[in-house]
Parts: sequence; structure tokens; C-alpha cells
Amino acid sequence: MALLDAILEKNIRLLDYEKLTDANGQRVVAFGKYAGVAGMVNILHGLGLRLLALGHHTPFMHIGPAHNYRDSAMARQAIRGAGYEIALGAMPKSIGPLTFVFTGSGNVSQGGQEVFQELPHEYVPPEMLRKVAEHGDTTKIYGCEVRRRHHLEKKEGGGFDPEEYEKHPELYISTFSKKIAPYASVIINGIYWAVDSPKLLTIPDAKYLLRPAHTPWLPISVGAPALPHRMLAICDISADPGGSIE
Repeated sequence: MALLDAILEKNIRLLDYEKLTDANGQRVVAFGKYAGVAGMVNILHGLGLRLLALGHHTPFMHIGPAHNYRDSAMARQAIRGAGYEIALGAMPKSIGPLTFVFTGSGNVSQGGQEVFQELPHEYVPPEMLRKVAEHGDTTKIYGCEVRRRHHLEKKEGGGFDPEEYEKHPELYISTFSKKIAPYASVIINGIYWAVDSPKLLTIPDAKYLLRPAHTPWLPISVGAPALPHRMLAICDISADPGGSIE
């Protein structure tokens, strides 16, 4: 980048403040909702391409990348159109139900969920993910908002204490990769992450999620193959290299 090159050339000190908070501990600088909006539009477009590569033409093919649209209203209209087809039963039955997992509840997650809600959808708590992932309805998409209390626990045993976690995140581990990720078709990640915080998914975790799926209850045929694995896409809007999603 020209800006960074100039900073290095002129020996300028650059301070990158990752977490600015007010007196109450609330962040005053953060990603806005449009990061979530754009990220969600792009992953829906990408999901259409991914499913096509796996042998399935789906309504998601009618959704373009975010930069194709004049504004978010235009993108939402395309997504509503795809959602109408989904509601009419246009999704291949051999794919099974689709589940979208949103991490966090901040601006990024809110923006992504606003776009997601243009589709026919139903929200479920994390403990219901496995049930709907296996035997849910294919005329709608399932959403699940995952917060810290749903996947963080103390290394030495015990539940989640938000105050302690803020001061000592190194005392906690995440169960996201074991209890939640195996039942997610798409993960939309927008959480704040610090170096000493637990990761949601490591590289070995991600490889494990690509193990062959066993879904004997789904109707399959030569023209409608089963998915090779449940995990289809990860939308990491947090953009932390080696971060919460390694």
C-alpha cells in the first residue's frame, strides 16, 4: 500500500489502536454494520458458487457479489427473490437443511443478520442446531446467534464469568469447534479477538469439519448428490489473520 510505504520511507510512527473504550468500558471505535451487510451478501453469492461446484443449482446463484449492487436495498431485493424460491421448495432435498451460525452480537453480526433475515428463516438456540441440521425444513434457512456464554468455559472447570473473562481470557477455552461448528453449514464470524483469547476454530478443527458426512436419511440420486461434508463456507468478517478463526 502506498500509504504504508510512505510511512516507512519517512520513518513515521504509526499507532494502530485495536481497542478504544470509554469510561464504561464500551468500545468507541469498531466495525460498522455495513461490514456485516457486505460480508453476508458476498457469502450468499459464494455459497451459490460452492453448491454449484458440488453439483447443485440453487436460488443462491441469483445473488451477485456486493460490489455488483448500487446499494444495499438493491442487494436485499435480489436476496428476497432467492428467498422466495427457497420458500417454494427450490432447494435440492439432497442438500438437507442449511444452518447459518453468527458469532457475536455486535455491529458486524447485526449487519449480517439483517441481510440474512431477507431469506425465509427461523432462529434456533445452539442446543437445537444438531436437530435442525439433520431433520429441519428445506423451505427455510436456520440461523443461530452464538455468544460467549454459549461456548466459553474455564480450563479448570466451571461456567462462564463475563467479568473474569474480560480480565483473564487466558483462563478460558472455547467449545465452539466441538459443540456448534459440526452442525453449521455457514459460519459468519464477526467477533472481537485479542491474542490471549481462545480461538473459535484452529486449522486442525477446520480440517476435521471437512470429514465425510454421514446422512443416510437424505434422498440422493445421480443428479442430486449428497454433500461431501456439512461445512460449506466460512465468512470471516473479523479479518484477523491467525485470529479467532485461524
